[in-house]
Amino acid sequence: MDLWDGYQWRRKNNDDTLAYYVCRLMNLQLKDPIQPAQISRFNEDPEIKKKTEVEYLQERFKDALKE
Repeated sequence: MDLWDGYQWRRKNNDDTLAYYVCRLMNLQLKDPIQPAQISRFNEDPEIKKKTEVEYLQERFKDALKE
């Protein structure tokens, strides 16, 4: 599980960095500034994210689950 945790950490770190720089660029044009957390992908509802991950895995391994 350590590899998966590291992958998730790197993915979140990359997303946070991208959100920061996008906010910096967008705030030049916006009247009311936004925060990076408002556009981050990891700001999603965890229950919805968990449900979609479970559905994806069930679809991906449906042949193995039938047996």
